Amino acid sequence: MTAGPSEHHVALVQALRALPLDQRKALVLHDGAGVPVAEIADELGVPEGTVKSWLSRGRAKLATQLSDQRPWTEAK
Repeated sequence: MTAGPSEHHVALVQALRALPLDQRKALVLHDGAGVPVAEIADELGVPEGTVKSWLSRGRAKLATQLSDQRPWTEAK
């Protein structure tokens, strides 16, 4: 029998789903898959600065959401 997803994974997926689509795409492509900012910008047809803004805003929102949830710090 395989174990289900960890609490960390579930919290991250929930936080990602709460982001606007553009921010989520940028984060998954850049931070998750390692795609360079220039390539993301070219693929999505936007300036590199826009992608960088999406990444910055998305990371900030994720940090806030994940620090609010913190399921891994609760006593069991």
